Amino acid sequence: MSSFRKARKELRAGYARVDITPPVGGEMSGFFARQQPSIGIHDRLFARAVVLESDEVRIGIVSCDLLGFHPDFDAELRDAISRATGISGEGLMIACTHTHSGAACYPLRGCGRMDVRWMRELRRRLVRVAARAARKLHPVTARFGRDQADLARVRWLRSTARPNALRRIHPRHPEVSVIQFRRGQRPFLSVLHYACHPVVLGPENRRISADYPGAATAFLEEATGAPALFLNGASGNLNPKIAHQRPDAEGFRRLREIGETLGKSALRAIRDGRPLPETDLWARIEWVEAPLRRPSTNELRRTIARDRLALKRGGESPLRQAMRAAFLAWARESLRELASRKAPRVAKVSLQQMRLGPLLLVALGGEPYEALGARLQRRGGRPCLVVGYANGNLGYLPSREAFRYGGYEIEDAHKFYGRFGVGPSVEKRLASRLVRRRRRAWA
Repeated sequence: MSSFRKARKELRAGYARVDITPPVGGEMSGFFARQQPSIGIHDRLFARAVVLESDEVRIGIVSCDLLGFHPDFDAELRDAISRATGISGEGLMIACTHTHSGAACYPLRGCGRMDVRWMRELRRRLVRVAARAARKLHPVTARFGRDQADLARVRWLRSTARPNALRRIHPRHPEVSVIQFRRGQRPFLSVLHYACHPVVLGPENRRISADYPGAATAFLEEATGAPALFLNGASGNLNPKIAHQRPDAEGFRRLREIGETLGKSALRAIRDGRPLPETDLWARIEWVEAPLRRPSTNELRRTIARDRLALKRGGESPLRQAMRAAFLAWARESLRELASRKAPRVAKVSLQQMRLGPLLLVALGGEPYEALGARLQRRGGRPCLVVGYANGNLGYLPSREAFRYGGYEIEDAHKFYGRFGVGPSVEKRLASRLVRRRRRAWA
């Protein structure tokens, strides 16, 4: 079926859920050099799929309680789901909640080794859950509402005025958004959107958990009597105010409380929401070229010499030594790439627009900063939700202003992803492409 035609007829929806909790004893992903493997399960992980249809136009969303997917895995999965459901690849959003307490599912340096057999099984389960959602569709209506939840903060950033100082600033858009589908007067499915890193549980935790998105959806499901699906927003630089809790009774209690707070805000959004006046469907995905910040060969040689010497001398903490070893491996690989003249100059960032009536979802294949997401929301026009960690993950997508401050996300994170970091033009390029293409969404 096409994902491009516009429709104004009856909206139908299908939903399915599958358990994707990994076996205990596998490695986890989300934190560098955490002690491995997993030793238990605090709460189970799920993949949830919703398929929407209107006038033979179908779109689908799959949300997984996982950190994120490599673009190559996403491409293979997208093709398989498209064949199983008949939904165009452009009409599929494959998103992850970005929990840092799930199975290793991305080849991040020093952040957990993937189990190849488990990844094959995961792929099969995700295809099956999407196919089940597409198999049985029901007439539904849709409503949309918003509320506020002051649960997140912007991470510590370097100050330009005082290079060694750090400052904290508050998020400007602590919005909770909910799309609820109903069969008659009864809830059928709630899609909950909020922007915050799922790191309530910290690197000491070795129990599988969906973190706060899992706690929030569980609360919302119990309160409404219907399934709930979570989409993370532009949370690349947003952490919970209560973060990195120890895996003890107090830490898990706080996790539940944060989930309940977010869930209660979602209930208010549903209560105050309004029906969508139209339910036309449309979707498009494209890849935007973002120039990379390629280091010079001299810079890489200096990094290699410095880290080799530091590792030889020793005397640093085990964590610092492990980070030096990881950065040394990245520098050596990068130097070889540059020498072979095969090093990329641009990264291709996925930009997806998905429209449900007057509502626009903009999905990005990376970890977008809050300010970048806010700019895209303004450029998107009408009600617009920016979704991160969707359709593959290329790493952090900082806002232009963030490059003035530097910090981990700018200077080091791309080394764990095994690539060069994007440059400051990424925000402008994504916003410009969104503006040029949005006219098609409303045509």
